[in-house]
Amino acid sequence: MLVHVFENDPHHYNQMVPFFKKTVTEAAEQLVWCRAPRGNEAGAELDDSDYRYYRDYKELSRWLKALPASARVVFHSLTDRHLTLALLNWKGIRNAMWVSWGADTYRYCDRRSDWRVSLGFILHRYLVKRMKKVIALNPGDAKLITSTFGCERVEVVPYPLLGVDSNLKRSRNDEQRHVLLGTSADKSNEHFELIDRASEIKSPSTQWIMPLNYGGNEDYINEVIQYGEAKLAGQFQPITEMLAKTKYDELLINIDGAVLAHKRQKGLYVAYFMLMSGKPLFVRDSTTTFKNFTDMEFVVSGLEQLSSISQCDGDARFAQNSQRFWSTFSEQALMPRWKQVLVA
Repeated sequence: MLVHVFENDPHHYNQMVPFFKKTVTEAAEQLVWCRAPRGNEAGAELDDSDYRYYRDYKELSRWLKALPASARVVFHSLTDRHLTLALLNWKGIRNAMWVSWGADTYRYCDRRSDWRVSLGFILHRYLVKRMKKVIALNPGDAKLITSTFGCERVEVVPYPLLGVDSNLKRSRNDEQRHVLLGTSADKSNEHFELIDRASEIKSPSTQWIMPLNYGGNEDYINEVIQYGEAKLAGQFQPITEMLAKTKYDELLINIDGAVLAHKRQKGLYVAYFMLMSGKPLFVRDSTTTFKNFTDMEFVVSGLEQLSSISQCDGDARFAQNSQRFWSTFSEQALMPRWKQVLVA
């Protein structure tokens, strides 16, 4: 029996679950447990044929303790400290696996500011050192997990780009350049820095598109929009309504490049999409994402090079990114590696 445990991240697990079910066909049974969406913790029945929803971590703890000893449990991210508390007395921890998404590691890199973070770190370190396997999404994150938590062996297995129609075609035919700034309204996108950098580029034909449709509160989103409109005027296009995945993919196939200012590994869906479609990608060069991509010989630019974006038009090197992508980050390329990790 293989059990996948997710927190409240439907835009992640809705894509990941079909991939894992295709990848591991030998398991007698695969279960998927997800945190109930906010507002439904104690309300309507949510379970369906694909997912079972736990309403709080006490309930999840009861489910875990009821599993047979042979069950393998995969925790896709361990961000919530309440979850680590729920796992303290669970005997099955030595047969469990943690896949770090990034935030669940980076939050403990600076523990000086909050005693609760320090306590969470102690609990997290205690748990993950007892687990059977720890997975990072790139080599830089693996080194960070080792140095932060003292894990002796961390495997590197990226998530693939999931659920994208390989036949998706560009539908825009205007002569303007459309550039994506960030991936969400979460403050880690460094929106004000992105807007400042964009404002330094004097290109009237460039439209700067900024997704602000999830991950931030209304006051912060309004502040970002006001700043963007003041600095970029009619060239600033905020997106504030949620997009279905098909619409989001249509947006990405029609942009001409993306700029990500995260200070850590984040925004991989957009980054992968740019590599796949052979478009310019600008990321902060101090991140493990930048180092991983450049070590793999992808053509990726640092934020300081954003002023050269006009020179990227028609650059054949980005077509080489697309060719390399299919042998590295596609479902077909990564399915054997995930199968080995989950079954062994």
